[in-house]
Amino acid sequence: MGSVPLPNFAKVMKKVLLLHSVRISDGEAKALKQFLVSSSKSSNAEFHIEKVVIADCVISDKGLSSIIEGIVQHRDHIRSLNCIKCEIGQQSINGILDLIPYLD
Repeated sequence: MGSVPLPNFAKVMKKVLLLHSVRISDGEAKALKQFLVSSSKSSNAEFHIEKVVIADCVISDKGLSSIIEGIVQHRDHIRSLNCIKCEIGQQSINGILDLIPYLD
């Protein structure tokens, strides 16, 4: 799928990106953002992310914001974003506000 690999801590199954019970550094979040940007440009619909689930992860506001910036690149495909037991700060909220118009 493109030239950017999926980071080991993330799973993608049936167009769902799942981040569950992991600690994600800002650098890892940036790597995931790069993967999301790359996969959003794929001509293969199998690689388009429609749903994102972030559950019980330890991540900074900067890191979560970076991931959300990558999710926004899937704006033509994304249908939902679920953040469960995640702290959401101002940077992440701003990213979510950019994403809301594209959600179903």
